Amino acid sequence: MIDLSSALQNEYKDISYNVEPCEIVSVYNRHRRRKAFSVSGATACMLFIMAVFVQLNPKAFESAVMSTGNFLNDLFSGSDSVEYIQPPSTAIEPAINTSGAEINTTDAPETDTLSKTDGENTVTALNSDATDPQEPSESAAVPPKSSSSEPTEEEKNDKTEETTESATTAPTSKNKAVSKKVSTARIKYIKISKDTIKIIKCIPTENKVVIPQTIDGYTVTAIDEGILKGYYDVEEVVLPDTVTKIGDNTFSGLKALKTINIPKSIKMIGASAFENCASITSINLREVETIGDRAFMGCESLITIKIPDTVKTVGTKAFAECEGLETAVIASDCDNKVRADNYTFADCDNLKRLTISEGVSTVQPYQFYHCRKLSRVVLPSTLNTVSNSAFEGCASLKSIELPRGLKTIGQRAFYGCEGITSVTIWHNVRTLGDMCFGYYDGNKKLSSFTVKGYDGTSARKYAEDNGFVFESVGRAGEKTTITLEARIAVLNVGDTYKIEYSVDYPNGETTFASSDDTVAEADNTGTITALKSGKAIIDITNNGVTKQFVVVVK
Repeated sequence: MIDLSSALQNEYKDISYNVEPCEIVSVYNRHRRRKAFSVSGATACMLFIMAVFVQLNPKAFESAVMSTGNFLNDLFSGSDSVEYIQPPSTAIEPAINTSGAEINTTDAPETDTLSKTDGENTVTALNSDATDPQEPSESAAVPPKSSSSEPTEEEKNDKTEETTESATTAPTSKNKAVSKKVSTARIKYIKISKDTIKIIKCIPTENKVVIPQTIDGYTVTAIDEGILKGYYDVEEVVLPDTVTKIGDNTFSGLKALKTINIPKSIKMIGASAFENCASITSINLREVETIGDRAFMGCESLITIKIPDTVKTVGTKAFAECEGLETAVIASDCDNKVRADNYTFADCDNLKRLTISEGVSTVQPYQFYHCRKLSRVVLPSTLNTVSNSAFEGCASLKSIELPRGLKTIGQRAFYGCEGITSVTIWHNVRTLGDMCFGYYDGNKKLSSFTVKGYDGTSARKYAEDNGFVFESVGRAGEKTTITLEARIAVLNVGDTYKIEYSVDYPNGETTFASSDDTVAEADNTGTITALKSGKAIIDITNNGVTKQFVVVVK
């Protein structure tokens, strides 16, 4: 360490006569501080300018900051001595191999590779992972941009097509997106298996979008969510019969969409897949098995819908708020288990006609909640449960014929159905939930509401507990009897005949079965049709009791 006082006095001895060394040191320190402040100001300006251009060359900026920091550290470190490091010689020292012979490296380029020559073949191994070469660094040279304006749309399209062509000439890896132009759209896809792909984005070039079965030799089997998001002018979409699933939100909000085909291959429609597609007027669900939550919610132009018997699950509010819907046919239980909040057709204000097909066992909770114009309902003989609030608020419903096999009617199942003034409840019904019939707005009771049913059953108890009129149709448990007005009919081929009968104390539906359907057949109303000459016996059965009717066809 050099003594600063001695050094300064020795250096400035010609001007330091009769001046104390401490005064010389003080003057010198003030000089250093003024110089430091000047340098600091210049450095701050330089850093500000460099920060503006940090995005252009961040690594250069980083190096500058480090250099400046080192300089300032030296300046303010208080060290009075400076240590210099001799830069390395630019001369290239010869490398010596094990045999002592010199290897000429004067013209050898700098490289990170090791080369091995074997005859005419040269094998190059990277010091980094040879199977995964490093990406070019951010500081790599970039060709200067043209000073002209932004490229035209045609130039962009040409660029896209060039990229697509080059990208698809080689096999793509799984999960790597590839773009492709088809006849009606630009499509981006990813591989999901060796031979199949999923569409993840679709940019339409026309109002009708056709998704092809194959792209670049791969089969299209899936469509991702939101592939057309934001393209509100699309009016028609054609899907290939290789697709098995429509993902969540796939076509959500396409208000101009009028037509879409659902191929038989589609087994699942995701949540909100067609939500608020306000222009769709009809949809054929074909062989769909699963319909997600809100899948068709808000499709206000939809007029008719049939849920096929292939459907196993329908999500919450799947067809809710379809204000234009007038007719619905339910051919499936719609769910494998009773849900607390199904709301399948809730607030479909114009739904007027509903048919629930044979084989359906349950009307789900809130399934037709506030369908205010619903006036005609057909329930199947297989129905055993009408769940909580299933028909609540269906104000236009005037009557309901409950099947004889029904066992459970949930709370508020027909609450607010002011048009229903009487109901017949068969003795199989074991559970009648609170306010399931005879109540409306604000838990008010219909003053003249009448319950018809068997003595000693839940029907009579419900009437008495709620202060409604009860009309007995007999005593439950009494023996069922079947009475026929005639026992035989002689018909010609092609004739029809209606069996006249009555059943006292029935239990369940009355059935009809022919001993020979090729001679005569009978439907579930007791109507016989003569088919060919011969004789057949028709069995009429209720609650284990059977009567026989003879048919002779000439």
